[in-house]
Order: sequence, then C-alpha cells, then structure tokens
Amino acid sequence: MKPWITAALFVLFLPAFNPVVAHASVPYTVPATKAPANHDLVPIKPSGHYKRTTCLVSGETLGPDRLAYRYKGKEVQFCCNECVVKFMKNPSQYLSKP
Repeated sequence: MKPWITAALFVLFLPAFNPVVAHASVPYTVPATKAPANHDLVPIKPSGHYKRTTCLVSGETLGPDRLAYRYKGKEVQFCCNECVVKFMKNPSQYLSKP
C-alpha cells in the first residue's frame, strides 16, 4: 500500500480507536425519568450556579445524583424522579417557593 494511503487511513480512523476523541462528541444525557412528557421541562446537566441546596419539591439536600431540568428558561433541580413527577403536576406551586 502506498505511504500516502496508509497515512490517510490512519488519520481517518484514529478517532474511532481513541476513547477520548471518539466520545468527545457524545452529548450529555440525563437518566430517563417517569415524568409526564412536557416540552417545557428539558433535561440539562446540573450547573454549578444553581443557588438552592435542597430539592424544590421535597426539601431534601441535593446530592451528586441530582436531576436538573430547564423549565421555561429557569433551571430547577430535584433529588429524585418522584419529585420530578410531583413538580409536573403543579409547577407553579413549587416555583413560588423562595
């Protein structure tokens, strides 16, 4: 095989064998929840700028496995899937909390 063909194949297939490069383009995904489908509630990666340290619904301390969503442009975080479901039943009740 000609050297330039070998070099071209190496450059083309190198990302497939490098785990850092191969997974760099994979978007962040949030674990699936049992929450009702709602286009206003979009899963996001938890940000470091979230001011609350407790779940919006239950009041429990948010751990590293917290769930983060954007609801009508505002970030909200929950301690578990059950709280997401409760939030979706009546969002205004929980958003009015300080």
